[in-house]
Amino acid sequence: MRRKGLLAGPSYVTGFALSKFAASVIKEEKKEERKRKRHQNNEKNGDLNGTGVIEGTESCIAEKKRVIAGDGGAITDGLQEISEGNKLEIFLDVDDDPGLDASGVETEWCLPTDTLVAVRLMCEQFPKLDQSSVRPFVLRSQIYSSVSNRTTADRELEELKQQQVLRAFKLNSGKDDFAVMLTDDYLKQIECAKQWIRSKRPEEDTAVFDWFRTHVISAQTGTSIRHSQLVHLLSQAGDVKDKQISLLINSGLLVRLLADESTYWFAIPSIGSLLKSLTQGRKELTSFLSRRRYKEIIQAVLEKKRLRTSQFDMRFHIRDLLGSGHIHLVNTPVGPLIRLSND
Repeated sequence: MRRKGLLAGPSYVTGFALSKFAASVIKEEKKEERKRKRHQNNEKNGDLNGTGVIEGTESCIAEKKRVIAGDGGAITDGLQEISEGNKLEIFLDVDDDPGLDASGVETEWCLPTDTLVAVRLMCEQFPKLDQSSVRPFVLRSQIYSSVSNRTTADRELEELKQQQVLRAFKLNSGKDDFAVMLTDDYLKQIECAKQWIRSKRPEEDTAVFDWFRTHVISAQTGTSIRHSQLVHLLSQAGDVKDKQISLLINSGLLVRLLADESTYWFAIPSIGSLLKSLTQGRKELTSFLSRRRYKEIIQAVLEKKRLRTSQFDMRFHIRDLLGSGHIHLVNTPVGPLIRLSND
């Protein structure tokens, strides 16, 4: 029986994801990298011929170096491959790619980490929710279900946070619950919150949302921030008033800690109803498995069922419970089997 979706183990990373989804990720990120390098080259070498290439260098450019994802598969004719672990260095003619630096050589480009590929893929598969403005996010436990080594996953998550590729948020649905969202998606959430406040209270000064996006998000990559630090960062753009900070709280971008009122959690606006679905869906799924004779069910059969108490689909909850250890996978001749773990 064919295994559906991304659930666990390195088979996802080396198989489906890197062969299909990661290809589009790599293409997008390499395109942005070329634009950035052409811009830096234009500033460094002011004498350009209008095409982004210094005059007189075209004849000297014979090939360029690119590093792309690969797993030992076939390479098209005319390309020379050099295997380096899970990477393939490919040399091809400059004429095949119009986006070149003046030197004709692109510096080594790193592959997306397993964690980043997992996050992007699960965001693509995020359930379509009615009447919800929340951008796609994944749970940290779901990442654990895809990246087998938790230490590696935690390290890569921290690196991606420092690089401002991802944002992490503490959730009040459980002591170990964290949501992870792409930074670009979170910036869109901030803009939506700004527009919502403007529609409800047009007389309020919404400039604080721009200050928050520009000065706070770029400087603070953690899950919380002190009140004094928040005021300091916002003050770089203008005079900060208490009512402006209240706007950030009312819009759902900040949550004040009950135990320490001088500290705020960064938050995802309008996520409250989804947290209710998360907790209720967990209870419904574990209760369903506990009532079965052997507390187990074939994965393909389980994925076809629908939860009555959750807006999320079954796959979302299976990944969550796999990563948290409440359930585990058992390989059988008829396909993967989901079994409730012994507490």
